[in-house]
Amino acid sequence: MVSESSSGSAATPPPSSPIKTVVVLVQENRSFDHMLGWMKSLNPEINGVTGSESNPISTSDANSTQVFFRDNSAYVDPDPGHSIQAIYEQIFGEPWTEASASKTLPPKMNGFAQNAEKTQTGLAETVMSGFKPENVAVYRELVKEFAVCDRWFASIPASTQPNRQYVHSATSHGLTSNDTQKLIEGMPQKTIFESLDEEGFSFGIYYQYPPATLLYRNLRKLKYIKNFHQFDLTFKKHCEEGKLPNYVVVEQRFFDLLSIPANDDHPSHDVSEGQKFIKEVYEALRASPQWPEMLFVIIYDEHGGFYDHVPTPVTDVPSPDDIVGPEPYNFKFDRLGVRVPAILISPWIERGTVLHAPSGPYPSSQFEHSSISATVKKIFNLKEFLTKRDAWAGTFDVVLNRTSPRTDCPATLPDPMKLREAVSKDGAKISDFQEELVQLAAALNGDHRKDIYPHKLVENMTVSEAVKYCEEAFNKFLHECEKARESGTDESEIVVCATSPTPPSTKSSSPIKTVVVLVQENRSFDHMLGWMKSINPEINGVTGSESNPISTSDPNSTQIFFRDNSAYVDPDPGHSIQAVYEQVFGEPWTEASASKTLPPTMNGFAQNAETTQTGLAETVMNGFRPENVPVHRELVKEFAVCDRWFASVPAATQPNRQYIHSATSHGLTGNDKQKLIEGLPQKTIFQSLDEEGFSFGIYFQSFPSTLLYRNLRKLKYIDNFHQFDLQFKKHCKEGKLPNYVVVEQRFFDVLSVPANDDHPSHDVSEGQKFIKEVYEALRASPQWNEMLFIIIYDEHGGFYDHVPTPVTDVPSPDDVVGPEPYNFKFDRLGVRAPAILISPWIEPGTVLHGPSGPYPSSEFEHSSIPATVKKIFNLKEFLTKRDAWAGTFEGVLSRTSPRIDCPVTLPDPVKLREAASKDGTKISDFQEELIQLAAAINGDHRKDTYPDKLVEDITVSEALKYVEGAFKTFSDECEKARKTGTDESEIIVCATSPTLPTSKSFAQKIFSCLVCDN
Repeated sequence: MVSESSSGSAATPPPSSPIKTVVVLVQENRSFDHMLGWMKSLNPEINGVTGSESNPISTSDANSTQVFFRDNSAYVDPDPGHSIQAIYEQIFGEPWTEASASKTLPPKMNGFAQNAEKTQTGLAETVMSGFKPENVAVYRELVKEFAVCDRWFASIPASTQPNRQYVHSATSHGLTSNDTQKLIEGMPQKTIFESLDEEGFSFGIYYQYPPATLLYRNLRKLKYIKNFHQFDLTFKKHCEEGKLPNYVVVEQRFFDLLSIPANDDHPSHDVSEGQKFIKEVYEALRASPQWPEMLFVIIYDEHGGFYDHVPTPVTDVPSPDDIVGPEPYNFKFDRLGVRVPAILISPWIERGTVLHAPSGPYPSSQFEHSSISATVKKIFNLKEFLTKRDAWAGTFDVVLNRTSPRTDCPATLPDPMKLREAVSKDGAKISDFQEELVQLAAALNGDHRKDIYPHKLVENMTVSEAVKYCEEAFNKFLHECEKARESGTDESEIVVCATSPTPPSTKSSSPIKTVVVLVQENRSFDHMLGWMKSINPEINGVTGSESNPISTSDPNSTQIFFRDNSAYVDPDPGHSIQAVYEQVFGEPWTEASASKTLPPTMNGFAQNAETTQTGLAETVMNGFRPENVPVHRELVKEFAVCDRWFASVPAATQPNRQYIHSATSHGLTGNDKQKLIEGLPQKTIFQSLDEEGFSFGIYFQSFPSTLLYRNLRKLKYIDNFHQFDLQFKKHCKEGKLPNYVVVEQRFFDVLSVPANDDHPSHDVSEGQKFIKEVYEALRASPQWNEMLFIIIYDEHGGFYDHVPTPVTDVPSPDDVVGPEPYNFKFDRLGVRAPAILISPWIEPGTVLHGPSGPYPSSEFEHSSIPATVKKIFNLKEFLTKRDAWAGTFEGVLSRTSPRIDCPVTLPDPVKLREAASKDGTKISDFQEELIQLAAAINGDHRKDTYPDKLVEDITVSEALKYVEGAFKTFSDECEKARKTGTDESEIIVCATSPTLPTSKSFAQKIFSCLVCDN
């Protein structure tokens, strides 16, 4: 979220310690026996379980049924009790009362089953159960390879928030549960962060949602905002570059969404997501050049109500600061909580180490959360303890007992086992801890001053609403910090937001009811719209001074300057992932260079073009005069142009088109013939809209490329496909356009119906005609006043653009890595592409530059479309981490009422191509993909002609006939399925396929595509 160098690289600790970086990850609400107890079967030295452990259903009944500890834990719902009262009963075997609270009882650890049954009948079986080692394979490997501590206790017998305070400050300053007033003020105690900072050591907090560590008042100082980093954007990058600070805190996703599940292990969240998270963090640390000087600590904040057999220490535990907790408990902080998991990881630790009780510093000392600050003090030789508790707590630096770091630490960990069958529910009610996070967010953004704070704010709030609220609140806090810095505020000042955003609404305030998306092909911004700067100087376009060398390695190379005489382009410039790499970075792609982070010089376009064909450099270094693209010229003058919109990936058409509707390509960087058959599995904006009662429609001309998505092949969606020529203008005229409209082009260039997608070598004037046709139909519709029409290009097509491509702080949408040899991590964008936004709610001549959020590094890119659609229709969830990051453009709808002066018609296009389309032309790579997709739809993928013989020597006209026939077969199969009563949610797969269709008249071809239109 902030400057990469802001938290500083690791400083050097005293020579006695080999550790320069300590990484802390605190998971949620599981006991040792529950998570790691059965690891005793791997290492008998671990004080785990055998299956003989039990609890009675009633501790007061000598004949009560005993519930024995078992090994069948998987997915847990509901959340067991873990309040201070519940834990009292679990430890001492009798319910808490004011009278009993003052007594010192022996910790029998026999009240877990009894307390669980009070929450829900049958819950005793859940709390008296643990995970088989193979079901938590990541932990199994870490326990085998490094160290487990089998005597680490929660700092207090209470819930999450107070225990988390002990991790970083060795006290909860009197908290035994949530305190909404303390959330506003911020906890006042000194933290390990400040101790490190005072002595010249660095720290960084890598968060996924708004950081829970902002509960500490002092971390709200302006000087510390630079220490907060968005995990998805910077953690792996800092690991790779060796830029992790001395003390690293990694925070989780605490909210469980369908698109981005929680990974904190809190019931009812899926432990397998937590395993994935720990695997991700470990593997990034292991690959870092800092690994040989690193200690990674994984603990759980408290036991979450799950059984543990080891008696909790209840005597000789010092209060950290002699503060007594609030009524009615008056807790003196003089006993610990239940035992929790703790795993210690470092190349300085011997394999299979088991750490039992500490040897000091006092006879009664124990390992507990304050042991972290105590050990950090020791490793970095800090001057002082934070409280009496970390002065007493055991330190675990003794586990670093090797004389040299190991070289055999595993580079990867096992893949987690799936444990939850059901998916996350965005509409679920938030938990107590999540309520606290929302209330903390309100303390940061200023909403604590409103009468909705604290309880009305969270009343009936869903998980998805909470995520949205927290993200907006933290972004407001960040912007307030930036404003404070710009105005010269002292760095030691606590930042307090003076105003606050509107809390989440369940209804959309947008005037837009219909969003129309049209995606043209393969042209850069400078190529199509760069010369529009002559019409509106605010546009970041071209002047003619821009140039590229023919050879980037030759300082005396001929320079090719950007000119304005584009017309008809043939051949098609390079736009593969390799070609784009060379265009952006100025050097050819190699496996060695691909791992480097280079500056985007944007000087390799001419060089790359010349490798395709001599003289092609002149073509790619050229753009259209405004008068040669008069439709675009008129739209730019009358509505809005975005001059900072990038392709989502630096690759070709197909992966970029996936981001428009699903905010990911699911690992695609090019065509994948197997994926064409299976269909891409990711969720799309179509499904998000459908789930929440909104409509969508796809208006295609020859074949709908959106059928690449597997879920759009469901029988229920066949009625959402409409033949453009038959239905689009009709639906516009009748006011029957759905909420989300996708208009697809003619991708095949034949004499009777030329391609209108703008893909070289197709005629741009045909694309201009098409956009004019679509606009004029929309403008004449009764729905016009509630409409937003978006025109973008999928990627730059190899044409020059001068604006540097964002290559850092771009989140991977789903952590899927692309195939060999590129192994692309989807962590940089593609080249800038044209984007025009059209609505009567937009002022004429608007220029939209970069977005203002939701993150400082956010950009406009194709995922901005689902992100904005989510906002306009107030959908519950994002699709991936990419659309959660992407800028949204609803702010361009800035008017208070719709315009009545929008042009009814657009200018006629200028003829740009002299020669006519040639039906016998060989097809392009993208057209090959469409044919292979058609074969996956009609069943031809089962033939031995699939995939390559099918497209071998096929002409454009043959290809057009084939794809039209394929869709007809698919739609007929859908009709048959419907007549036989097939479930509407079924994916339709054609059992047989037609022979290659013979020639038909154009009218016959049109009618052969008609499907189920109302």
